[in-house]
Formats: sequence, structure tokens, C-alpha cells
Amino acid sequence: MTNDIKFNILAWRDKEDIARQQSYETHIHKMIECWENYLKPKYIKSLRRVLELNENALNYIVKYMLIVHDSGKCTEYYQQNIMSPKRYRHEIISSYLACRLIDNVIDTKIKYLVSGAILLHHEPILMGSISYQRERGITLTDIRGRIEYPSGSKRDDSARRLHYDFKRLFKYLFERYLSDNNEILAKIISNMANLSDRIDINDLINTLGNIVAILSLAGDDAWRHKMRFQVSALQYILVVCDYYSSKDRSPKEFEFLKEIKWEWGDL
Repeated sequence: MTNDIKFNILAWRDKEDIARQQSYETHIHKMIECWENYLKPKYIKSLRRVLELNENALNYIVKYMLIVHDSGKCTEYYQQNIMSPKRYRHEIISSYLACRLIDNVIDTKIKYLVSGAILLHHEPILMGSISYQRERGITLTDIRGRIEYPSGSKRDDSARRLHYDFKRLFKYLFERYLSDNNEILAKIISNMANLSDRIDINDLINTLGNIVAILSLAGDDAWRHKMRFQVSALQYILVVCDYYSSKDRSPKEFEFLKEIKWEWGDL
């Protein structure tokens, strides 16, 4: 797939060979290709039952999730430190933006499920770094520290500033892939237009706190098990599409694809 619009935001750049890189829009194009061609035909009926959504709503939600899942890479800090972001975890910002962009647009529970799947789509990496600090789980204090002090002891506000091309890029992606419901699309774009270019750290902490509370603390045991099951269903789709899109990045990603080749047959 070729792109006729160029943006200045990268999804990744190889540490060993900086000429090897992938633009954000190409990363998303390939992820949606994976969903449309391989995962959707196989899992759409199961996902409808698990998430209790009709096919059109589910397809829309999955495409939205794929588009915004790495939006936390679209900060000044990440783009300037793309090969070594240190303590900064892009999925924290991504989860926050995913929640804010569909605020008052879709069902609240679905909003939190999508945001939760995005927050956890690099769960082994995120929780591994937390465990290294001898904490049993991620805390809101840790989240604040990773965003306010992404490089360590020095405060750096660039982790909260969105890249100047963020809104132009996402307007393009939303209009390209979410135009089958113009009413919802208009609301998402309106939310984005009202989004500050500088993320309010207190709003981020409150939003992430609400996501965690709704998905893991609210309700009884049956509710919490159901929420985790539904998050995991979305998380699986997200992780497989993510690896598919990054399959040329390194041998590690390619090996993962070989292990799950039943999703699309021979590579």
C-alpha cells in the first residue's frame, strides 16, 4: 500500500540501522489490513458474542482502537527519543487519548474496554519494568513519574506535548477508516479539535484511575471477570495486528508471526 500523504511522525526506527523506520500511518494501514483480511473474517462472530455488539459497531470500535493504540508515540518527547524513550511508556498516553477522543461518543463501558486494551497491549514490558522496581503493580504515582520525568531525575514537559502533526495525521486516519458512520466521526474529530496540545497531567491521572477502577475494582467478582475477559479479547486482536504490521522490524517479530501463522496461513 502506498501513501499519498506524508506526515512527520514515526511508529518506530531501528536502533542498528536508522534508515529502517516505519511511519505512523503505514503502521496503521498494515494493522487494519491484518484486521480486515485475516482476523475479522475469523473472529467477528466470536467477538460479537463476547463484547455484545453488532457487527458494524464492533468493526468500527476495532478500527478506532487500532488507529489510536500508539497515539502516545505522537508526543514531542517520544519522537525526539524514539530509539531510547527510557522510562516513558507510550501506552499510558495512548490509553488516555483513546478515552478522551471518544468521550461522550460511545457507550462508557466500551470506551473503558478499548482504553484498557490499549493500556495493556505491551503488558509484559510495562509490568516487567514495574517489577524491576519491586512494585507488585503499576500505580498512579508511577504513571505520573513516567510522564513528568521520562528520562529520570530531570523534569521534561515534552512528554505531555503532542507533536505538531498529531491532529492532521489523525484527522486523515479517522476520515479514511471511520467514514462509514459520519455522525460518530464528526464527534471524534470535534473532540480532537478541542483537545489541548499540552496534556494536563492531573486529567491524565484521573482518567487512568477511572479506567483501572471501572475495569478491575468496580462491581462484583462476576463483573470484574467479565471486564477482564472483554479487555483480553480486544487486546488479542490489537497485539496480533501490531506484530503483523511490525513483522519486518526484527527477527523477533518475524518469529512471533511464524508461531501464529494459522491466522493468515503462509507468510
